[in-house]
Amino acid sequence: MTFICPNTDMEGGGVMTLPINPITASDVVNAVCAVWGVTKAGLFSESRLRKFAYARFCAFNICRQITDLSYPQIANVFGRDHTTVMSGAHRANDLLGVDAEFSDKYDKTLECIAAFQDGQDYSPWYEKKPPVEKIIKIRTCLKCREDFKSDIKRICPACTLSNSRLTGGLDI
Repeated sequence: MTFICPNTDMEGGGVMTLPINPITASDVVNAVCAVWGVTKAGLFSESRLRKFAYARFCAFNICRQITDLSYPQIANVFGRDHTTVMSGAHRANDLLGVDAEFSDKYDKTLECIAAFQDGQDYSPWYEKKPPVEKIIKIRTCLKCREDFKSDIKRICPACTLSNSRLTGGLDI
């Protein structure tokens, strides 16, 4: 991939070639799905819900900006007409200057693609969620009257009685 570098002191007059894997439409689709929180089915659907439409606009614009695909090729990927892709890409450019949430997610999508280029995956890397704590309760089996600690599984370890014959629980 060739990039124009503003530093003209380099050999080759400011043009450098970097060993980067070319970005494909599927890379863009995966990044958009990860950042925008939509499924591929939703992205490729004909739904006009804002979350799908804006994610689609973002994908159209990024495909046009950073891949070598033409509008008809992008339209073929998304199962749309090329004029729909053109309109969506132009709409994305309009939204970038007006809608702060759209701009933020657009930037995060570009960062996600760059992270993928560095060898990371498409998981929602930008949102680090704290681990979910298990709630452990002390339960009492009504059959054998044994107290035991339990999280989700409500099975008495002494008599292997499940769910219906267990009492309450105190959070610990």
